[in-house]
Amino acid sequence: MNGSLLVICDWGCGITSLIDVRDPAGPMWAIDPNGPSNPSDALFQQDFTFTEWLGRWVEGALDQPAAEYTGQWGEAETADDDLWRDPWQVRF
Repeated sequence: MNGSLLVICDWGCGITSLIDVRDPAGPMWAIDPNGPSNPSDALFQQDFTFTEWLGRWVEGALDQPAAEYTGQWGEAETADDDLWRDPWQVRF
């Protein structure tokens, strides 16, 4: 794993989405350092590929990684999440 994860999204608060660039399938990983009692739990693999991740983003169905370290996705509780749901929305 060392050196094979590339950050593709910074969600804020230390939460990031990453792609494993050494694997042609493009599995997705996430880091959420907020609250785990064991720091090694902050990094976890997602249950989908980069292609699926990008499709969810385009469809407006992409949520930030959950802090439960289950590999599932949870609802973001920030106003900025609306921008990820509607990537064509422009705010001033």
